[in-house]
Amino acid sequence: MFLYLILAIIFQISISNGLAHESQDLYSKCYAHFTNSVLSSNDLVLKSINEGKTTAIAACMDILNLANIDEKTNTINLLDVNTELRIKVLKTFNDFHRSWFTNKDFLKALDTGDCAMNNSKYVWDSGEPALHLTNALFGNNQKFSSITTNPSSFKAIRKSSNPDKTRSIFGINEPARFLKYNTIFYPSYVDFGQLVGLTPIKDEFIDDYLTIKEFKTAQVDNSPKQIINFRKAHGAGIIGSTPYLLLNLGRKPFDEADGGLIMGRRWSKAIISEFFCRDLPVITTNDAKKYVNKNSTVPFKSSSSCMMCHATMDSLAGGIRNLTYINSTKSCSALRLPLLFQNEVTYPAEDTIIDLDPNFSKRPPNGSLFFRAYNGKLINIRFTGLEELGKVISNIDDLYICTSKRYFSFLTGIDINISPLDSNQEKNLSQDFKNYRNFLIKSGLNLKKHQSLKLLLKEIIESPFYAFKNKGLN
Repeated sequence: MFLYLILAIIFQISISNGLAHESQDLYSKCYAHFTNSVLSSNDLVLKSINEGKTTAIAACMDILNLANIDEKTNTINLLDVNTELRIKVLKTFNDFHRSWFTNKDFLKALDTGDCAMNNSKYVWDSGEPALHLTNALFGNNQKFSSITTNPSSFKAIRKSSNPDKTRSIFGINEPARFLKYNTIFYPSYVDFGQLVGLTPIKDEFIDDYLTIKEFKTAQVDNSPKQIINFRKAHGAGIIGSTPYLLLNLGRKPFDEADGGLIMGRRWSKAIISEFFCRDLPVITTNDAKKYVNKNSTVPFKSSSSCMMCHATMDSLAGGIRNLTYINSTKSCSALRLPLLFQNEVTYPAEDTIIDLDPNFSKRPPNGSLFFRAYNGKLINIRFTGLEELGKVISNIDDLYICTSKRYFSFLTGIDINISPLDSNQEKNLSQDFKNYRNFLIKSGLNLKKHQSLKLLLKEIIESPFYAFKNKGLN
């Protein structure tokens, strides 16, 4: 009997030690993921976990919360002993959020003809879209849906020990000068250095620029010009931010949408890829049939295989038909700045599917989100303009499941396809794949309900797929 008690005690101690070891491993793992650095073996939090004063999950969430952004200062806490660690966590996740987006280089994204626009990156921040995600994670009580519903956008707050030297290294000559058509103006610069916070973007105006009419006729346009708030976001969070639009319009300067050949298709493709984790086509041949016009003057519109992609892209791009990329000056020798110009609506909405229409860019920005969801359901929702589109996307399950997929892949290294599956594909799935996919769907739908990226992260690190070395596999 005494021997049995001794063996039982030893067994309980071994289990306890095993659990403590697993807790240490879990905390070490999340620390490495959240800070992109290695945990010290004499870390005081490890001691607290071993002593049962806290749990590994709670300690992981404490590390995450270090990067919370104060709503008064718009920065992380820069005045305590954890400042360096706070900066690491903020950088890790903002870098991860930047990785969601394909087009990040203005020189490659903008067709500038013979003129280089090397200085665009100093005025436009290609990382601005990622700031919406970082705000949703670390901002004060931010709903995740804000990434497609926020009417404004953000500017990064960065800290440099020597701002002048930093600007010099990046080749910036002070003061900033961009020649407009007849005058000089001084736009604000993108900050350089370590990311320490973010703040709502401020208005900046320009009232002198090369108009579409001047470009097309090569004559001076003396008609009154719109005053452009060139920093203005166009609604819908990320997808309506000016950098995201400039990086993804995929059109030449002064090209106006015509409903056929010229459309913002790269922007549509980016939304499907970056917000739904899908590649075109996302509908079936049968779905595309009603968009096929055998008598079309636009070659691809007569082919059902072509319209499997174009029906989705072109329907979505109708929402940005009024927006055109223009230049601040026609002079190549000047520091040319790309701008977005919004055409006024002066024609009624079309009452049928457009083939080619020279007035398309001056009609109401009607469009539709047309694709098959993760579960195979056909989605076809009409909208007018970016603000409505952002609200539509914020109610689509696939946005949240895609987000769960991205965080899950970031933390586990496991990338799971969330495209709809037919009956044969479902039948041939491995049980492990089913477990992963079901978890992504469940956690994604949970995110849609609670709207908290932190709760999503907590759900992932609590799961057997993250906590255990075998990643929850049998």
